[in-house]
Amino acid sequence: DVHDPISGEYSLEVSSPGWDRPFFQLEQLQGYIGQQIALRLIAAVENRRKFQAKLIAVDLENEEIQVEVDGKHVLVIDSNNIDKANLIYQD
Repeated sequence: DVHDPISGEYSLEVSSPGWDRPFFQLEQLQGYIGQQIALRLIAAVENRRKFQAKLIAVDLENEEIQVEVDGKHVLVIDSNNIDKANLIYQD
């Protein structure tokens, strides 16, 4: 704090992935088991491409996830079928 390594004026910007954190790799989901996620799929599963579900398992070996949909049933989704995945913020 005594010596500033950058001479001249500058702005420091700090960012975060945000409350609706996007996931880009299957490994990133492991820390969010038990959390609600939003999924957009490439190919429909049970006639749907969009889900809001509870993440219950991440299987890195088989490259798939398990989610609980509507608190009723479990779906197994191949990671290659995931177009977009985001964390859903909850209070």
